[in-house]
Amino acid sequence: MSRRLGSVLGSRLWRRRSIQYQSSRHMNFRLVGDRPPRIVGYYVVYPEIPEDTAENNAFMGAITKGDWPPFQSASDKEFYDGFIKMALDYGATIFEHNDVLEDQTLEKTFATVVAPFLKEEYNVHYAYSALLQKMTTDWLDVDRKHFKSNLFHAQGTYLRNVNPKFASASLYKALKELYADRANLNPWQRRLIEFYMKELKCHGSDFESTKHLELLSAYRARADEFRSKFHLNISTTHDTKIIRIDQENAHVLKDAPDHVLRALSNNQESPRVGPWTMRMHMTTYG
Repeated sequence: MSRRLGSVLGSRLWRRRSIQYQSSRHMNFRLVGDRPPRIVGYYVVYPEIPEDTAENNAFMGAITKGDWPPFQSASDKEFYDGFIKMALDYGATIFEHNDVLEDQTLEKTFATVVAPFLKEEYNVHYAYSALLQKMTTDWLDVDRKHFKSNLFHAQGTYLRNVNPKFASASLYKALKELYADRANLNPWQRRLIEFYMKELKCHGSDFESTKHLELLSAYRARADEFRSKFHLNISTTHDTKIIRIDQENAHVLKDAPDHVLRALSNNQESPRVGPWTMRMHMTTYG
């Protein structure tokens, strides 16, 4: 339960807060909808946390051992649930580590600032890349709507748990202090810290004034709202675009496999003769 991030549901995003939970855990509460004149209560919906571990999930077990498992070594469910569990665990690790970095007495070394999350971060990045490749090349035959929903959920889970690291002012200060004494760092450690610091600056984590932080918070809230509305509008639209390709332009499909040409061709007996018709739905761009 302590690793679960909560969301309060409604119709429209209006504000985000961060509160302390169980002395060491942060939870991002998303309050949505117009604020009522009198608040009588809230309800919190926790995400479903997979019970998968390295012992009962072949995908997680292979990554934990430093192996790159072939797609056939684990089921689609193990790939998906394994990644979701790893991403949520990584997000919880980042929140806990930010609390540790707030301690002014902590000696700032590579082992105390970066190493605590580095291996877990590598595993999450690999798991996410492997899941995307699995879903786009060797996924089970499901309804397209469900596939898009699962893909969107995986992408959102990845971003929600990876991005908070780059919004951490405490991590930026610790890295800055560590980089000031970079003579004691290995070349790869120095390059990694430089990369982290640039990412943190791009996210505005080097701002210290209250005015800048409030502006940055408002911008992030607006960006989240725009992204949510964008995907919602795409997923609910019925607009389509029809593209027809005749034999004169057949070269654009010269590398297409036979089963794709057969699905697009108006001539099922000779799919490579054409013409071909494609119907592009707006969800293609989601």
